[in-house]
Amino acid sequence: MSAKENVCCMLVVFMTILSICTCLECYDCASKDDPICLDPFDFAANEGGTSECGEKDTHCMKFKTVSFLADSGFITGRDRVVTVVSRMCVRRDGYSNGCVAVESDSGFLFKCLCDTDFCNGAVTALPNMVMLVVTVLVALWVTKR
Repeated sequence: MSAKENVCCMLVVFMTILSICTCLECYDCASKDDPICLDPFDFAANEGGTSECGEKDTHCMKFKTVSFLADSGFITGRDRVVTVVSRMCVRRDGYSNGCVAVESDSGFLFKCLCDTDFCNGAVTALPNMVMLVVTVLVALWVTKR
């Protein structure tokens, strides 16, 4: 082998080792009505709120739960909206990047998966906006009855 071929081989080996040793990094926070973790995400305030994922973690995840809590009538007699956002590393073998929305009895759950560093800092972007609009309209209709 020539010196040039040796250098190329060493470079390939080095890059392979480097890619194996580099773990995914995600934002790691959980909050209820705290602007540091809620949408829109405050990147400046969350400096240091990151986590190097474990070697088996495959994705960054963002959970966003929106709940409509019925007031007992003593304060306003109206539903309150409570939003909780959590961002973390997870292992989801076989899952692709994207978001889903699920309607529950008292609100919605938005779940987004992505596989690049710090990708879970983005605002929820649902691929199917029609589903979101229909779900919101149905929930509003149910809560107004």
